[in-house]
Amino acid sequence: LYAKITIVKNIFMVLLALALTYNFKGIGYAISLVIAPLIIALYYIHTLNLYPKKNHTKTNFQIKEFINYGLYMSAGGLLSELLFSIDILLISNLLNDEKMVAQYRASSIIPFSFLFLSVAFIRTNFVKLSNKSLTDTNYIKNYYFNYLKIFSALSLFIVVFFYFFSDYLFILFGKEYTNDYNLMFIFSIGVAGALLFRNPLANILSAVGWPKINALISLVSLILNLILSYFFILKKGIIGAAIATSILFWVSGIFSLTAFTWYLKNPKKTVD
Repeated sequence: LYAKITIVKNIFMVLLALALTYNFKGIGYAISLVIAPLIIALYYIHTLNLYPKKNHTKTNFQIKEFINYGLYMSAGGLLSELLFSIDILLISNLLNDEKMVAQYRASSIIPFSFLFLSVAFIRTNFVKLSNKSLTDTNYIKNYYFNYLKIFSALSLFIVVFFYFFSDYLFILFGKEYTNDYNLMFIFSIGVAGALLFRNPLANILSAVGWPKINALISLVSLILNLILSYFFILKKGIIGAAIATSILFWVSGIFSLTAFTWYLKNPKKTVD
């Protein structure tokens, strides 16, 4: 059911975004992002018959906990997305060069596209990890170790791939783009850190009921990225922005690893 809802939601969001963007341009796209989840939620509330019932059997379910979990998940997701945007905003304002912004954005598209692999891998087992969170921490620990075995090799491949083939990939974007700054390779190093630590552990922490920690890590990472990117851009331009972002991928991953280690030692502790 979880997988089905996710698939239906994403397909509906794409179709609605296409329709509204075609007819209303930018504002239509923004509206689609807002109303698509609401429509899907109302649809499943109806089809799954989730309306409150007077004679419904009482359970341990707490609406306050449910809302808090959703709010912290949303906050963490929003802050994580800002982590990808803050450097572009700084480049635009500090360098005031549209070509540099376009070059930077094009350089990040292909490396960042690999990040979906870890998200898809972990979310496939999200429900099982949630069920094991309080009763079998060894399962979760072994699951992550096995994940590392697979993605360590994949991360190494990604870094080597962009080191040798970045020049050829830029042909896809046109003659006006060049690999003079070797940004793709720099981004690939950051992506390796995200694949090994940041992305999987953030999803695991959410699965075990620690979304507040994710939101906090994302907030701290965003502030650090803002500071690092500001000084690195002033000194090294767009290369500095790429280096700062890649560093923050690793730093936020280390934060998540620290939180995960704490969870393994205190699995029944709640984060208030």
